[in-house]
Amino acid sequence: MKIGDTEILKYEFTVRRIKLGRINSGAVFLYGKRLWIVLNPIPGSKKFVRTLEGPVHKTRIMKSGTSVYYLESGKSKGMILNEDR
Repeated sequence: MKIGDTEILKYEFTVRRIKLGRINSGAVFLYGKRLWIVLNPIPGSKKFVRTLEGPVHKTRIMKSGTSVYYLESGKSKGMILNEDR
């Protein structure tokens, strides 16, 4: 693999459905088929979050009562190199 090459990393996660307000800053979660991270809490039961996908990250403010899938743990299942595809 050379610098700049794109590869696929297979990863398996244990997830739990909980309210966004129960997740600490820095934690990763799934919402709306995207991978997100909690940046900061905001007064008024809200959280400042951003996506972790692609070259351009989207940010938004979400209500703490929003149901999300919290990534509790994970482990690598290997990498698919260009030669394997």
